[in-house]
Amino acid sequence: MAWRRGETQAAIQATALLVAAIGIDTLGVRRGLKSEYFIFTDPLIILAAAILLDRMSDLRFHKWAYPAAAVLFGLHIVVGQAEPVNHAFRRGGPESICEWNVSYLPLLPLPWCAVPPARP
Repeated sequence: MAWRRGETQAAIQATALLVAAIGIDTLGVRRGLKSEYFIFTDPLIILAAAILLDRMSDLRFHKWAYPAAAVLFGLHIVVGQAEPVNHAFRRGGPESICEWNVSYLPLLPLPWCAVPPARP
């Protein structure tokens, strides 16, 4: 829409930011990164939207602007908080921490984690 209105620079900047965010997410998923790392790409998407809204100010006053923003904001909160809510209501104990505790905190073993065998 920005491209058709003649705002080519804003369209290119927003597209570059979105492509960077998609690329970072794609590489993260491919390398097996946890979902918590997706937060690094949210600012890029927000900046792309801010660039477009700055250049296309008439969209701010469109009759569907507020309802669409409210729905997107609600979806962002629901999707962004799904994993922490899932962890909070999980019936399992703290044993999942044992998977990364040995790697990241080898000098601070947790009492409920089994001690790994010593390396020769």
